[in-house]
Amino acid sequence: MDTEGGSTIKVGIITFDSAFAHDMRQALVQHGISVIDNNGASETADLILLDCRASNELPAQYRRLREEHVIIPIVQSGSELAINEFVDVADIIFYPCTTEELIARIRLTASRNQIVYDDDVLDLGGFHINFSNYEVSIDGKPLDLTFKEYELLRHLAMSPGRVFSRSQLLKSIWGYDYIEGARTVDVHIRRLRSKLGSKYAALIETVRHVGYRFKRM
Repeated sequence: MDTEGGSTIKVGIITFDSAFAHDMRQALVQHGISVIDNNGASETADLILLDCRASNELPAQYRRLREEHVIIPIVQSGSELAINEFVDVADIIFYPCTTEELIARIRLTASRNQIVYDDDVLDLGGFHINFSNYEVSIDGKPLDLTFKEYELLRHLAMSPGRVFSRSQLLKSIWGYDYIEGARTVDVHIRRLRSKLGSKYAALIETVRHVGYRFKRM
């Protein structure tokens, strides 16, 4: 996702553990960090998380990556570490770790390596959300949204790909004591899509029998 004044940081993940990759992806996208597909082996990644938990060494086939990419190896906490293997890497994450530590280390590494990103702005070409000042625009023209419509859009857009049930949206945006029921979510989604227009209405996807999500780009 391109952002005003820079780019959302793009992280590649190299691992043979699909469950681990899924968990990492979920943690990153929920904090506004874009994840590169194809197992992270992409020149478009700003930095790469390299899963080294199996041996606590830098796998031979990936040693050249540190010459071309910013690398953060993930090693198993409590195991003997082949420290000489990691002298040229940007940082090391000891697993398991908290999501907060993971995000903090990625952002600190991005800052040290002058990778520019902006968590407060989402720019998808002509569709633009500035989360810090509550502005939404399409093709440069401000979109006239009610506060609840904006909050609904913001809540979905800040976690692309994540499915929210009507009940979750109702509680998060209207509060636990709102008595009109989940139907009000559908009404606001319909109005929001109408205002987004035919070009961008599809960004809000319906997950049948569950709820809604913002399309992952």
